[in-house]
Amino acid sequence: MSSPTEGDWQKLKRLGRYLIGKPRLVLHFDYQVQISFLDSRVDTDHAGCIKTRKSTNGGALTFGKHCLKTWSTTQAVIVLSSGEAEYYGVVKGGSVLLGALSMAKDLGIDLKNRIYTDSSAAKGIASRRGLGKDSTHPCHPFVDSRTLECRRLQVI
Repeated sequence: MSSPTEGDWQKLKRLGRYLIGKPRLVLHFDYQVQISFLDSRVDTDHAGCIKTRKSTNGGALTFGKHCLKTWSTTQAVIVLSSGEAEYYGVVKGGSVLLGALSMAKDLGIDLKNRIYTDSSAAKGIASRRGLGKDSTHPCHPFVDSRTLECRRLQVI
């Protein structure tokens, strides 16, 4: 924080008071049998920011029961509907998943993939081929050209 406000200091003090006496966090990865899937679970908060009306993506990358990565990011664009916001969340989850799959392949591990979302609108938009008739939901070039056309990602 280059120029913290008085409110920022109050929030930091409150966090410090909360953390005093709390036990440390330990991540324990239990043994699991051979897993063949890398899963990305995504969700979106449409227009969650009151000031900018931008949506927020959140997700987790899991390998069986093990959580490998989590993220929460604000979308760069202001979307027109919750379906479009969820679709961009699926795109973010797909990009994280493709990066992890690429790293696994570099290590000699061949994995299948799945993206889980609770939005039927995002599933519908992601399953389209080409631009379609609905101009309010533009197809994202990353998903069209590199993933769904090649059927490299499975959206569930």
